[in-house]
Amino acid sequence: MMDTYQPLEMGNDYQQMRREHDRISLIEARARAALLGGLPPRGTAPLTLSFAESVRLAVADVTLGLQELLVEVWLRNLPPWAEGGDETALGCVASTTIFATAEIAAARIVPDDILLATVTAGRPLRFDDAMDHPLVRAWAANGGIDPDMVVAFMSIPLFRGGQSLGVLAVALPQVPTPEHATFLDALGHFIATGAEVARLGHQLHAQRALAQTVLREAPLAAAVLRAADNVIIFTNPRFDDLLGIGPDVWGQELDVVLPDHAGQLRTTFKLDEVRQSGATQLLIDLP
Repeated sequence: MMDTYQPLEMGNDYQQMRREHDRISLIEARARAALLGGLPPRGTAPLTLSFAESVRLAVADVTLGLQELLVEVWLRNLPPWAEGGDETALGCVASTTIFATAEIAAARIVPDDILLATVTAGRPLRFDDAMDHPLVRAWAANGGIDPDMVVAFMSIPLFRGGQSLGVLAVALPQVPTPEHATFLDALGHFIATGAEVARLGHQLHAQRALAQTVLREAPLAAAVLRAADNVIIFTNPRFDDLLGIGPDVWGQELDVVLPDHAGQLRTTFKLDEVRQSGATQLLIDLP
């Protein structure tokens, strides 16, 4: 008689791994949406949050969803999440513990030595015996956590385009699985990318506002381009009339908007040289 097929029973370890995978995947999707856009964070309307608010939402979600003891994000004092002060200094953008879901970043004024060590080293730090490390213990205590509860610690420097933007630090109640650690690395990438996008967007807005003030009523055709990629920041009405475009092209690359004229413009105004120098280029008196 043929034996009846019996499906294999999945062990508790497999089920636990599967649950962790599903939980991390869900939280990663929400963090990506909050920090990089595409979908609004839970409980919010699209396009209503500042970058700092998005970071705080994502950090709170990660802290509660993965039962982290303490998660902090410190960023350099750069617009738009910080105004004024020393741009090389770090400011706390988000600080959340598993015991206090309310935002407590305002109370964190001075970055701890372990955070500064991460930024200085320029590479992630990880301790799976965090209770034995005095710098980790001091950071945990300052963040409102009993240092004796912290089994593992991870800190990830945040870089974008070779520039140091800050640090992500996490206290864990147990040694993270490889998937958990990989997710925290990805979270650092999301934060750094989102910060750079927010910073460039702020610069673009400031440059556009200045250009509008100076050039809108100027008796000449003028456009302002971003040096790095020839993205159109602003065009005045005379420029629009001359080339048959309008404000709807702001934020797009010159080659895309004016494919028939872009080559001539790059040559006439030496845009490739400007790109190498990093200066913003003003196009005036176009033929």
